[in-house]
Amino acid sequence: MSVVVVNATAGGYDVRRGWDPSVTKSVPVLDKQPGENHEGVDVAPTDEGVADDPASFKGAWVGLATHLGDAASEARALMRESRMTSLIPEHAAAVVVSAAVHDIGKAHDVFQDTLVRSAGSDAEAARRLRPLAKSPSQRTEHKRAHFRHELVSALMLADHADLPAQLCGEAGLADADLVRYLVAAHHGRVRLGIRAIPGETPPAGHEGRSVALGVLHGDVVASFPLGDVQVGPTTIHSTPCTSAGRGRGQRWRWPFATTQRWGPSGSRRWRRSSVSPTGGQAPRRRRS
Repeated sequence: MSVVVVNATAGGYDVRRGWDPSVTKSVPVLDKQPGENHEGVDVAPTDEGVADDPASFKGAWVGLATHLGDAASEARALMRESRMTSLIPEHAAAVVVSAAVHDIGKAHDVFQDTLVRSAGSDAEAARRLRPLAKSPSQRTEHKRAHFRHELVSALMLADHADLPAQLCGEAGLADADLVRYLVAAHHGRVRLGIRAIPGETPPAGHEGRSVALGVLHGDVVASFPLGDVQVGPTTIHSTPCTSAGRGRGQRWRWPFATTQRWGPSGSRRWRRSSVSPTGGQAPRRRRS
């Protein structure tokens, strides 16, 4: 995986829509403080850690099935807007399908435990609502360092290739590789590679197991319902690489054929199928 650094004066980026080769003006320097809003885009707090997930602590208790259903409905509505009609059908369907499955990794016990603990004295009531997607309570840290639920979501799709079709009628048309990429990347912490945080080690009692972003090789996600569909149980499998580089954290092999097709090195097909420069809005950095 490569890191590409581009001079801000080269343009090619719109703060609302994201990457856009038609933009020739310089990319503006953010003049807002962390946590404020810049031209409709939230500026992430400087103290937001790898495992932080502020969007999961808002409003009210929301069950996982409800959240995924709502996300798919919102994605369908978005794809029907005139500004999105230039997306080819395979890509528009992938947006809807990825919305329908993007948070299945929240069923992992680490995430569920975090939301239940956030309820404090109401923990038992919260436990009865599992699997949960969101909590109205104060933000609570995961017991497992660096844990990223969207990595679990993407890896679960390796074992449940038929799940999108069970949840979403658009699955037969969607580009499956793009669905997996969108699921993995929807918070920006995982994209085309899976790399452990430097110095990251398995938690006590799990010594010797491969770990990346708080997810352990061999983790088991218990069976859970999504509407009429029963998902799992699922065992998380990883294929460690040995080429991550000294001191940079272990890297896992990406289990899908996504790397060359999506992201900066393989995005031409997406650009040809993108919304016009005068309309549309790229996903904001913070996603729920």
